[in-house]
Amino acid sequence: IGMSRLARFVAKRMFPDPRHADLRQRMLARHSTNNQRSYIEAVNALAGWTVVDRLQRITSPTLILAADTDFTPVVEKEAYAALMPDARVAVIEDSRHISHIAQADRVNAAVVAFLTRDVG
Repeated sequence: IGMSRLARFVAKRMFPDPRHADLRQRMLARHSTNNQRSYIEAVNALAGWTVVDRLQRITSPTLILAADTDFTPVVEKEAYAALMPDARVAVIEDSRHISHIAQADRVNAAVVAFLTRDVG
């Protein structure tokens, strides 16, 4: 379908909120110029890739950010967290795959809360 059409489709899905029109346009401009072959190869490389069998080895305190309407459901991220001895899930409400852009304030608040949880 070409990178421009794909970029339009993805931008609309990532930023459906009318308040994010500028973000949608920035994403469209950036992703329309992606090399199609490289994009396809990257998607193919991710298909079937997993580290689930190694999550229990992560012993550091871990924050998993989960957008409430991301590609993978929150329950899946909660299952990942359950495999780690010290992991927490923070759900970013009204958000999709690009929470760090569309909901930067909420993401930053969740990270700060995680980093300062034992302080004070």
